[in-house]
Amino acid sequence: MKKQNLFISGYHFFLALLFIYVGAQVIQGRLGEYPREWLTKLPFTSWVLPGFAILLLGLSHLFVAGIGLFQSRSIVARLTLLMGSFLIVSGILSIMILGETYLATVELILLGSIHLVLGGIILWKAAHSSQSIRI
Repeated sequence: MKKQNLFISGYHFFLALLFIYVGAQVIQGRLGEYPREWLTKLPFTSWVLPGFAILLLGLSHLFVAGIGLFQSRSIVARLTLLMGSFLIVSGILSIMILGETYLATVELILLGSIHLVLGGIILWKAAHSSQSIRI
């Protein structure tokens, strides 16, 4: 197995643990009161649904980490790029919908950017090695 796949799988595994932990904390209501000013802007009225979304995000990172151990680096790179794009779009949409930036938004955009850089590096290295990749 390539070191790149092992590194990127480890990165996704770390994020999976982080998102699963945070999702569980959110579902249990450990973030405090749900902001009243969000009630008119979002279709849910508690932290439960966002918590499940965060858990799902963690499980998807766990899935990508597992795939990274057994698949080619081009597949892992593409999934990493896809996950990064999703995180960035999620951060931007939350800014647009809520009309404000909060710490989690910045973290989503930062993590998404890291995904894009890592996925791009892996694809670039694969394209410039003896392995050929079709995009």
